[in-house]
Amino acid sequence: MQSKLSIKCAIGALCIYLVIFGISPQSRAEDALMPLSEYIPKNDLNDDASVLYVYDRCQAMFMALVISTKNSNNPTSDTFVTNARNAYQQLAMAAAQVMLKSTKDPNVALTEHTDIIKKLLARYQNHIEELYVSGGDFEKDKLVGQDMLICAAIWHKIKS
Repeated sequence: MQSKLSIKCAIGALCIYLVIFGISPQSRAEDALMPLSEYIPKNDLNDDASVLYVYDRCQAMFMALVISTKNSNNPTSDTFVTNARNAYQQLAMAAAQVMLKSTKDPNVALTEHTDIIKKLLARYQNHIEELYVSGGDFEKDKLVGQDMLICAAIWHKIKS
């Protein structure tokens, strides 16, 4: 009787731990991001929420790339980091403009999008780290490579 109770307590404690720390069988699947090349055709980019999500994704992706290449000591990396930082800043400004026209409380919207960007950043960083470990090619990667091209095109459109 006591061992059944111990097992139930252990299972209950494990379930509480998983809920508290957000770890569930589904959370691994949710950590995988749909490449923007798949997201964009499925969503209406005339909708402010979809546009903001794409901007959030691009900001997170550019920041993840800055973080991953920041410690490289060569001129190409320095130029890339500078460009990625500029892209991040300009996308943040574009997102702020969309938020200002589409929300009643810009401060709440800004807080929400900052949280979303942090979560997306972590997902991109995990993916990039997995690429490093596996020796994968960033440019050929379905997520990072395609998202980088799409986000670069969006950035160039915003700055022109």
